[in-house]
Amino acid sequence: MRLREAVSLVATDDGAVLLDQDAGRYWQVNRTGFLVLSTLLGEGDRDDAVEALVCRFGVGAEHARNDVSGLVAQLTAARLLVAS
Repeated sequence: MRLREAVSLVATDDGAVLLDQDAGRYWQVNRTGFLVLSTLLGEGDRDDAVEALVCRFGVGAEHARNDVSGLVAQLTAARLLVAS
């Protein structure tokens, strides 16, 4: 996955902020969301993002899978994240 070309990402103390330069809108993700997004934008896939959440935050795999799917769905619907 990748960010749409007009979208920029900046890490913050609490997670990250995404700026959609075309729409002039900001989106904020918390630390959990930033971990998922960083994994997906790197070399990882959804399964890697789930594993990262399980390892870092000690949540169950099903819970982590739902969180990853939900975040991907929201960012895709907002036209911030696209399949590469």
